[in-house]
Amino acid sequence: MSEAGLIVTNAHVVSSTNAVSGRQQLKVQLQNGDTYEATIKDIDKKSDIATIKIHPKKKLPALQLGQSADLRPGEFVVAIGSPFALQNTVTTGIVSTAQRDGKELGLRDSDMDYIQTDAIINYGNSGGPLVNLDGEVIGINTLKVAAGISFAIPSDRITRFLTEFQDKHVKGRASRAGGAGHCASRGSCPPCWVPPLTPDWPRGPEPQPLSDLPPPPHFMAMCTPHPSRPAGDL
Repeated sequence: MSEAGLIVTNAHVVSSTNAVSGRQQLKVQLQNGDTYEATIKDIDKKSDIATIKIHPKKKLPALQLGQSADLRPGEFVVAIGSPFALQNTVTTGIVSTAQRDGKELGLRDSDMDYIQTDAIINYGNSGGPLVNLDGEVIGINTLKVAAGISFAIPSDRITRFLTEFQDKHVKGRASRAGGAGHCASRGSCPPCWVPPLTPDWPRGPEPQPLSDLPPPPHFMAMCTPHPSRPAGDL
């Protein structure tokens, strides 16, 4: 979760069959008991990742996203969640593999690898963080097959999700403001944002490469899951 109230969780925690990004209203309760209205910001049901936004009165503590590519079998991890509505329950385990193909789990349309651990997760763990011993979030707890066989979405996939949707929002703003720039060649020209034309153009702001824009907030949240879709019984 970012200090400004952007929360990353599972799509199945916040969505229903008729959910529309930005329209469905939710409630988020923080550890101190404060409750806020939340709005779905971005959602990808295929990868089962979503972001929601609250507007807290002050900055919130946040966990940093780590790099799941650095995970190795045998590493210790910590799963945090609210199984059976028992808030902030912590279980520990080790990583079995950081690259369990979703198709091995019966997810035929999956294009994603999962982190497999033996940390115990249950109904209510969905969307909670999987944390390494450095305190970095390296996954979102998502699925379980049986006790001790649990799966999390890797943090690198979360980073990719955040980056893709941020780029989409930036391009949308650029389109509304002045349009996206186009390369005259087919080479590796970086995309840029073109400001709206004004009477003093081209003395206005310089085009800004998307790569120079601020990175997405790399944070995770611990939020109460949707009761109709628990931590992943397949």
